This record gives sequence, C-alpha cells and structure tokens, in this order.
Amino acid sequence: MTNKQNLMKRQEILPQINYDLSTFFDLFLDILQQRGAAIELPDFWTPKIDVYESSTAVTLEIEVPGMDPQDFAVRVDGDLINIKGEKCRVESLTEGAYTRMERRYGLFERTLRLSSEVNGQKTATMYEHGVLKITLPKIKVDLPV
Repeated sequence: MTNKQNLMKRQEILPQINYDLSTFFDLFLDILQQRGAAIELPDFWTPKIDVYESSTAVTLEIEVPGMDPQDFAVRVDGDLINIKGEKCRVESLTEGAYTRMERRYGLFERTLRLSSEVNGQKTATMYEHGVLKITLPKIKVDLPV
C-alpha cells in the first residue's frame, strides 16, 4: 500500500454519530443563530432584544431605531411573547446612487418564551431613543428569599 492510499483510507474505529432529522435541524438552527446578522434576508431583519426580570415583572428592551410605536404589534400568550413590526425605508436620496447600504429595513417578527407567565392585559410599552421597552407584570410574583 502506498503512502497516498494510507492517507485516503478511512479509519473504521472513528466514532460515528447517527442524527435523526430533528436533531440535525436543531443543530442547523443553532449554527444559524450563532451567525446572526450575517445571514439576514433582504426584506426581513432581526432586532436585538435584552430581557431581564425583577420579582414582579419581565422587561424586554428591543433595539429598533427609526420606527414609531404604531409600527409594532405585541401579543402575549402565557409565557410567550410575539413582537412584529416593519421598518420602512424613506427615500431621501434625490441624486446619485448608494455605494453602501448597511441599515436594515423590512419586516421582523420575534417570538420568545419568557421565564415566567405574565399578564398580557397589563402590558406597559414605551419607545424612546430607538428602543422599545415592554414591561409585563408576572402572574405569580416571586417571593423574596
């Protein structure tokens, strides 16, 4: 056997992992999530969200500059929150052409599972400096330890 054949021979003792389709799909989604904005579609974007909680509420801060509060739709169902919106591009270019365009426009939709069940009827929202802040009171308040 020549050296070239040795290099190309597959070792049979290497561990083989058989993935079922759902596991493979989960791995694929994990890779996509890690890649982040590099794979966003042209008319669909993903705003960044910070989620934090206190003993009485869960708060989300969503980075969405250049939008108005009426551009959002928020729906709460138990411990799930769905946020939809659309950031429209205003044509301000009157002469010439873009040589670089980095700002994102189009639709977005995010659904998150929250750490606690919240009361969607008492949602407080505030939009300031390009950040949408949504405060959701918890149904079961955490007792201090």
